[in-house]
Amino acid sequence: MIIRRRIKSALEVFRNIACGGTAAMMGFFIVTNVFGVLPVAGRSATPTLSKEQEYRRNREIQTISNNIMKLSHLYDNTWEILSMEERIDILQTVADIERDFLGLPHDLTVYTASLPNDIAGRYGNYDHGIYVNENCIKNDLPYDLTKTIAHEAHHAFAWCLIAAYEEASEEMKSLVIFENAEKYKEEFLRNRLFCVFDVAF
Repeated sequence: MIIRRRIKSALEVFRNIACGGTAAMMGFFIVTNVFGVLPVAGRSATPTLSKEQEYRRNREIQTISNNIMKLSHLYDNTWEILSMEERIDILQTVADIERDFLGLPHDLTVYTASLPNDIAGRYGNYDHGIYVNENCIKNDLPYDLTKTIAHEAHHAFAWCLIAAYEEASEEMKSLVIFENAEKYKEEFLRNRLFCVFDVAF
């Protein structure tokens, strides 16, 4: 997943910076600018903003670079000593970063859940919750958990894409941005989870 690679790259550079070195600082600058982990400036505002738009405009955009200290706990030796609450807090940060990267109009909330062993996570569109298998949080590698968060966040994106597609005019529905909307909708209906959960694959 993209966020997994972005976090890993940023953390490697951060580790080098922590050890010192101008070359490492240059590397961090390149990573944050080339891989887009710094917030994008210069977005134009619409004349009239909805409450959701106003909320998003007024809160800080979450990126890897402005959460690098917290994300450094994703290293295996640090992760092992964290409590369940601390792990959830870090996974929530990953979800916040992915929410802003995908441009979602709503927050995502990470919860622990008692799920079957073969399911790492689920997304609930009714409450925008990412439900992570508590056994995975206890036992999986932290980077596998970031993959689960990114996967479930992508399902949130798919729901938003479907909603936008359904509201679009017939002329607009042919835009390339909507090429996967019908596929997502059929997939959710096929799994008979269109109104409640979407299962991670």
